[in-house]
Amino acid sequence: MMYEPRWYHEPWAIGVFSVLFPPLGFLCLWLSQAISLSRKLILSLVVVLGVLLCGFLEWQYATFTVSYVTLLSSAHRSVGRAFANDEKLSKAEESFRRALEIDPQEELNHIDLAICLFDQKKFKEAKAHFATGRNLVPKKRLRRSRSYVRATLGLVEILIKEKRHGAAQKLLEQLQTESNVRFATMPRYRVSRAKLFMAKAEYQLARNELRQVINEFHSDWLGRVYEQLSRLAALEGDKRKELYFLCEALR
Repeated sequence: MMYEPRWYHEPWAIGVFSVLFPPLGFLCLWLSQAISLSRKLILSLVVVLGVLLCGFLEWQYATFTVSYVTLLSSAHRSVGRAFANDEKLSKAEESFRRALEIDPQEELNHIDLAICLFDQKKFKEAKAHFATGRNLVPKKRLRRSRSYVRATLGLVEILIKEKRHGAAQKLLEQLQTESNVRFATMPRYRVSRAKLFMAKAEYQLARNELRQVINEFHSDWLGRVYEQLSRLAALEGDKRKELYFLCEALR
């Protein structure tokens, strides 16, 4: 009795199934008696290689896309930082917002924008971006992430301005627990602690923190430290020291 192949055993049908749903194409191919074993092996190899090639190309495209997005976002962020260093905060904000639009999952985009907004006294929006950037840092990176520290200290400063001293203290203690111990000696951390002590009228503790930064020779921070010492002297009513430290900050 002569074999009459069904339509789904025809080469054209097998080809269509192999493209649309490869497992069904394989099944039809190997059930077909109209195709020899050697052709089945060759066609199977072609399909497997095609699927692997498509997967490889898709992976390459995804990798290229991620790299391109990261590079473009980083470029806008660098431009924003350059504007911020020149105190062109409105232009810096525009660049940071472009970087954020390109890659909203990058914590640095949120944190840099938050710092720029903070400097413009847009505290409410800055607080939201500090919190988002902080939450985007993976837990496995918390102990070594400077981004996490910057975002947390940014939130601390906003909480101090909101007079929520207990919440600010809690965040500082949490930072010491979650992050590497070396962060506790960072000048940014000490200055934040000093600001909190000043807000709580604990002036001697604030002075100790600021003096510690000077003693550790953090030269990049001397201007900001003297500015805080001038503010501390003003709170204590010492006009002479206030003027002295202000002059030191302007040097």
